[in-house]
Amino acid sequence: MALTPKQVLGFKCWKYIVHSTSRSETFYTFKNILTNHFTYSSLVTIRLNSAWHGITIPSKIGRKHELLQTVAPCRITRAASIQSHIVADFTQDLNLEELRAESKKDKNNKDARTITKIKEAIAKRCDEAISNLNDENKKKLKVIQLEHNFLYSEGNFIPSEEEMTSENWLEALNLSTKSQRLKYYLFLMKKIQIKKNAKQKALEKGDQKFVSSNPMNSYEHGHIFMRIYESSMKRALNYNLANAMQFGLPLVIDMDYMDYMKPAEVKNTVNQLLTLYSINRADPKMPYHLHFTSCPENHAMYRMLQIELQDNEHFLATVTDKSYLDVFDNEKLVYLSPDARAIMKKFDPEAVYIIGAFNDKATQQPVSFARAKQQGIRAMRLPFDEHVSWNLGGKSITLNQMMEIMSGIKNGVSWKEAIQSAVPRRKIRS
Repeated sequence: MALTPKQVLGFKCWKYIVHSTSRSETFYTFKNILTNHFTYSSLVTIRLNSAWHGITIPSKIGRKHELLQTVAPCRITRAASIQSHIVADFTQDLNLEELRAESKKDKNNKDARTITKIKEAIAKRCDEAISNLNDENKKKLKVIQLEHNFLYSEGNFIPSEEEMTSENWLEALNLSTKSQRLKYYLFLMKKIQIKKNAKQKALEKGDQKFVSSNPMNSYEHGHIFMRIYESSMKRALNYNLANAMQFGLPLVIDMDYMDYMKPAEVKNTVNQLLTLYSINRADPKMPYHLHFTSCPENHAMYRMLQIELQDNEHFLATVTDKSYLDVFDNEKLVYLSPDARAIMKKFDPEAVYIIGAFNDKATQQPVSFARAKQQGIRAMRLPFDEHVSWNLGGKSITLNQMMEIMSGIKNGVSWKEAIQSAVPRRKIRS
């Protein structure tokens, strides 16, 4: 199958091509890019025929966005080799409602929490999957384990063999290259270290006992402060979300990005979505009415969200397998993308803003901007350069930071204050 350049190359690749000084250098740049992008797939055959030689490269390219206008629309390369997440695969037939009912029967037992039961079920199924591998995958797993031992002996900051679970080995088995597996091991070790640090801080905090000159029961009314139970706080926050689902402004979370992310990036995105949900629920005024679009029941990220939120009785948001194009008026839709040319100068309560559930640390391709352009809807970027001075690193922010900014400007906070309160200080010059 012969493909044209616009069908194959992502937007990011073009900035390397325009600096080529001759036709032959341009040709070999194309060839190197294609080799890097399609080594994982045996289904795509690229013919470097005369169609590739007939490309006219713009002589002067100012900004990256001008180049996008020249070559758009084109197809963004997807991570087609990445399979669906292990957790989603092994929990598709689990009855979450039944597990939740069982955990409620024994509230005093910490091991009876729903999330604990689900993790135990996933671990058991992963163990069974490892023991039932065919001969070819068993040989491949042994090679991967030897490779892991070699990487560990070299001093890489990765988990030891004892810390690797069956789920981790299955994830590593799905990764095609050594570099991908090393990145995955580093990601696992980072998570393990965060848990260890959090546990250590909790222990240190528990050792420091609060000493009061007056015991609490010595006051006239028994206690100096009124006690507010956690269950009461949850009910109040859930009431705000339920009210927002009727009268709040809509905010769309586009979940159609699974094909662009690796398993580690999917986990990071799920964690950011959980924080995003919590930030929206704690909005001091009226929260957004969250719409999770392009999200069927078997969606991997949504399934992981369900698992993490099992201890909460309610997930107060609209979840649909339809696209936002089918739910809202296209003229009101505004896709928030860091690669957009238009600047969001003020908050429009009549607009329906869209945030892509996408972790693009590895690819950094303008996927969301390309999607908005192909669908014919408006795309805007947040005014970082206009209100703050960026210090270092890329200008992409996490989903929870995006939620903090959107909640702030909705409630009347200035752009500068909203950005400075959400973005880490190391990224902004004082």
